[in-house]
Amino acid sequence: MSPPPDEQRCQAFVQPRPDRGQAPGQCTRVALIGSRFCAIHEKSEAIETDPVRPLSAAKPNGWALEKRARECAEQVALAQREERERIEALEQSTITAGINAWGRLKRDTARLSDERLIGDALLAGRRRCMREVGADKPRGIKYVKANAAWLKETGFHEIQKSRRQTCMLIAENWVEFHAWKETLPV
Repeated sequence: MSPPPDEQRCQAFVQPRPDRGQAPGQCTRVALIGSRFCAIHEKSEAIETDPVRPLSAAKPNGWALEKRARECAEQVALAQREERERIEALEQSTITAGINAWGRLKRDTARLSDERLIGDALLAGRRRCMREVGADKPRGIKYVKANAAWLKETGFHEIQKSRRQTCMLIAENWVEFHAWKETLPV
């Protein structure tokens, strides 16, 4: 028999008694007036209450949960936005260095460090175009169009395709390439 809705339930947590077929759970008796516990648990010196909350408060406030979820979502969004801005700033500085290196290469002879800077810029542009179109790999018509527009925008379209590929390979494998270069005779 459950208590009427206006009466408070006992807030004691009942330990399981498998020998009597009892499972752990909340006491089902009505609490004494002015007390949180029923007559049996009120007298007990070792009252174990539910560590979370009593049954009367089992339903959390929906507004508070929504507010907390909204705050967490805002914090995550802010952290993601800051990380994205940091990455974009780093990519932009890499691209600017590559554009400056391409300007030097057009005027002077080729320098390996400039080839690496151009390769780093081309790789940063590739990542940016992939992110814009939502591609996992640098393939597909959307990526190709975005990359072509980016190459025109930065001026890298003037570089022959094979040289762009070589620059990216140098940048991707710079440590190995530099080690190999040191083994060559002078």
